[in-house]
Amino acid sequence: MRIRWIALPVAVAVLAAGGWYLKGPSQWTEPRDTGAPGRTIVLRDGRRIGVVERGDPGGHPVFYLHGFLGSRLEMIASERLLLRFGIRWIGIDRPGVGLSPVDDVGSYADWAVDAGELAEQLGAEKFSVLGWSAGAPLALAIAARLPDRVDRVAIAAPIPDMDVEELRLNAPRAWMFQVRLAGWMPGLIGRRLQQLDRQRMHDPRGFELERARGEVPADANALGSGDMVDMLMADRAEAFRQGTGGLVHDMFLMSRDWGVEYQSIRAPVRIWHGDQDRIASIRNSEYLAQVIPGAEFIPVRNAGHYVALTQAEPIIRWLARR
Repeated sequence: MRIRWIALPVAVAVLAAGGWYLKGPSQWTEPRDTGAPGRTIVLRDGRRIGVVERGDPGGHPVFYLHGFLGSRLEMIASERLLLRFGIRWIGIDRPGVGLSPVDDVGSYADWAVDAGELAEQLGAEKFSVLGWSAGAPLALAIAARLPDRVDRVAIAAPIPDMDVEELRLNAPRAWMFQVRLAGWMPGLIGRRLQQLDRQRMHDPRGFELERARGEVPADANALGSGDMVDMLMADRAEAFRQGTGGLVHDMFLMSRDWGVEYQSIRAPVRIWHGDQDRIASIRNSEYLAQVIPGAEFIPVRNAGHYVALTQAEPIIRWLARR
């Protein structure tokens, strides 16, 4: 009997600890100061958004929405290319990444409301948006929510809109499993991301080069250049600046309906997607081209998920109307 009374609280404690591990908090309590360039814009309600500006200060504003495990530091184009085409590049941290605190928004459409106030504070009456991978739904949400202010929309290798059954079925099984787990067991996903970050910190350059070697040749060549590796190292460190809480929430948003009203998008839309993309199915882009009024789809032969890098000049040229 005594053993039974001892075993019961031990079992309860084990279950509670397991539940905390799977569902509990998973971010560091103290953010890291990476010393990376950028500043925060304070919205009227006190929330903050991290941004960094590159290129031509007097050029045409382009809001860049980064991919998963990226940040405002993510750059698909060189400074020289931005200056050549007169682009004022504005990289934006999503909530919980870089300089933007965690914000429990329920959908991409919810966060898109802030883009209008951000544009006002940056003096951008009209602007374009460019979204790559997990940044694509936010770029489209901004275009739908602010149709009178967004003048062009460039999308590269978008993740699937999870409200569309066909796209869910075409998504890689491992990716689907992980984004679903972000909602069911955020603690588990957070700790997996912590392991990934520890691996990255052990050898940042080797980490990026190893990831590059696993991509299709066109992507591997772009990712393996010295300048690109330097950018990715800084970008990845900034992505983990606040720990993993924001990244887990980012994955949770990927698992949900985007909340984007495609018919509200009035700006010209052009979508690039590599036919060798193993992370996001090319069907994602074909679908968006069908449902967004007037959208143009450009399949890129022999390109993978990093098509935004290999097609940087055509993308920037189009945004600059050249």
